[in-house]
Amino acid sequence: MKKYCSYSNIHDKSKYHFHALKHTTAVHLAESDMDIKELQWWLGHKSVTNTEIYFQFTTKQQEKMYSKLEAKSEMV
Repeated sequence: MKKYCSYSNIHDKSKYHFHALKHTTAVHLAESDMDIKELQWWLGHKSVTNTEIYFQFTTKQQEKMYSKLEAKSEMV
């Protein structure tokens, strides 16, 4: 990552590391409805608890939840 930061003229390399790339990819996969067990395997986590971090409520997930609630309220 340091090499790529140098290529991009990024001088503060403290925020740029492999884990940031892995985290971003995992969040995108979680948002694209990947099963939590599949993501656990892909990330190499022994415990699903570690994988649950990537399934926190993002904007997209909140919108899905609100849509479901709205659909249910229309039935009442």
